[in-house]
Amino acid sequence: MVNRKSSGSSAVELVVGILVLVPVLFLFLDVGVCVLGVMTNDNICREAARAGAAGRPADYTGSTSGSQTVQFLEDSRERAQSVLTHLKTGGYVGQPTLVPGGNFTGPQNAVAPPSRGGGAWAGSYRVTTEVKVTLPASVARILPADYTFRAQHEFPMTKVEPPQYF
Repeated sequence: MVNRKSSGSSAVELVVGILVLVPVLFLFLDVGVCVLGVMTNDNICREAARAGAAGRPADYTGSTSGSQTVQFLEDSRERAQSVLTHLKTGGYVGQPTLVPGGNFTGPQNAVAPPSRGGGAWAGSYRVTTEVKVTLPASVARILPADYTFRAQHEFPMTKVEPPQYF
């Protein structure tokens, strides 16, 4: 025979256990979404920096210190931006974006090779991205519902100019 006091205490223990476990479950869900957002942003930032630093051997016209450098920098930005636009995110992780400002996408100490002899570009390419993450189970007024994560990667330029023969 079951004692009435023990059956009532079992129900109370079950309710208290559920009240403790449900917030812990939501906390794990929020942390998982944050980790997913950080990993997505870090990976896409690395790929955008790699795409911006890489260059195909092209037949740009003009001097290497003038229009050729400007054209390469514009192409680098377009390549980095295209990596971000081709990533499709949804749900709680927002679309990564390039961060304008001091650490905007661009070359660091870019030096073009001599126009006649060709050669490798010198310098590196730095990209900073950010992504907005919305928590699925945020507790109102305790934790913010939105977090913004930033990542920054820098790659050496790998563009090589072919020699020009006149």
